[in-house]
Amino acid sequence: MRPEGISSLVPPPVARGLTPVGPEERDALAHWLGESPFTAIPLAGLKRGLCNAYVAGPIQSPRAAVTQVFWSPTDPVIFGNDSGALWQILCQLPGWISVNVRAKWMPDVRKVLEEKTGLTSRVMDDIYYILEHAHAAHSHPSVRLLTPADEELVLAADRMLWPDSFGNVRKSLQEGVNAGGVIDGRLVSRISSEPPGGRYTSLEAGTIEGWRGQGLATAATTLVARELQRRGLTPVWSTNNANLAPRRVAEKVGFRLFERQATIVFDGLKPYGYQPL
Repeated sequence: MRPEGISSLVPPPVARGLTPVGPEERDALAHWLGESPFTAIPLAGLKRGLCNAYVAGPIQSPRAAVTQVFWSPTDPVIFGNDSGALWQILCQLPGWISVNVRAKWMPDVRKVLEEKTGLTSRVMDDIYYILEHAHAAHSHPSVRLLTPADEELVLAADRMLWPDSFGNVRKSLQEGVNAGGVIDGRLVSRISSEPPGGRYTSLEAGTIEGWRGQGLATAATTLVARELQRRGLTPVWSTNNANLAPRRVAEKVGFRLFERQATIVFDGLKPYGYQPL
């Protein structure tokens, strides 16, 4: 067995000059965010202590909030329509390349961020699907649920197939729901649940190039979604509007469109992300 730390998440650097929301305040911030498919990932990070969060104003009703989960540090989720207050947080937060934002706040936030960074951006139309009821069953002879006994199999696979949003691969296999396509003893496709954010649980996906379009992800999604529903959770599938393959998987299994939000991407910040002055 490999040591647990080999796949452990590394917390991103704390924003300079800002104090992250402390453990005793996370519940209050989670209550303000509310439960929805859009907030599932920030809520999961807050509840498990796998998220740096910053607020402007009182924790019960902040003017702005920025959440940065450890498994996706370059893509923080931001809340609030006070663009100036959001920038006061983001300008001290290292490493971000894009921000997830509610569509209704996107135009003002985008304008301020472009002015402050001096960079142009592009906007992705994000789609959030949910699966509420019984769904179509899709199977594949090479797809099965993954268990803690599969840790070596997973760690031998491409890094993009490691489920680590619970803190590391071992915890993800123990506490989450995972299914994958195993071909000739090698993991080539994987669908995993992220930690639940209330009743909603986001899914993450990965399939090695060369094995895509063969029904592996669809069959794995069927298995993961069925188990999550058995646990009383609502699976969430999010992707951008232009990403047709993931949309087809979601729709084939029976997910329905719930909401559209936005991601503002600054390609000029790649590969290292924003660096405070």
